Amino acid sequence: TEHLVFVNKPRGMLSHGPGSLEERMRAALASRAAASLSFSPGPLHRLDRNTSGLMAFPATAAGARAVALLQRERRIRKLYVALLDGLLEAPEEWRDRITRDEASRTSAVSAEGAEALARASPLLSGAGKSLALVELRTGLTHQIRVQASSRGLPLSGDSKYGGSPLRGGYILHAAALEFPEPP
Repeated sequence: TEHLVFVNKPRGMLSHGPGSLEERMRAALASRAAASLSFSPGPLHRLDRNTSGLMAFPATAAGARAVALLQRERRIRKLYVALLDGLLEAPEEWRDRITRDEASRTSAVSAEGAEALARASPLLSGAGKSLALVELRTGLTHQIRVQASSRGLPLSGDSKYGGSPLRGGYILHAAALEFPEPP
């Protein structure tokens, strides 16, 4: 759009840092950034290295401000597709508190921590696995992976959070961002 650029991040690529999608997008949007002293086209959200899918970058300062406001108000729907071990038989609301351990680079459901909200709905099930649509209402590090695992439904291939072996690693794809109105 005039104000936003959407990119399909491949699995294995970092969202930010050296060699990341952020670096590539900053280079691609350099002419727009040069027009404003305060605008820097960084990612509007992050995806884990091995999560693929839709990422949004601001093409203008106005786009960045509009999306930041919508994010603070939790008015952007973030939808992911995940392959889970186990059978998710009906839609579930996942409401937890999650803490982060930077030393081990893992997150966990705990009594303390930040509020984590998600809704998971089965799309297909069979052979002990479920393909699920997960609507992320908050955006904590490893949130879907931790919340699914804590319910006995770890992502297939996610060895960090108890998933069964899967060639190529876990499947978690940011499939859609829905805005209440165009930013």
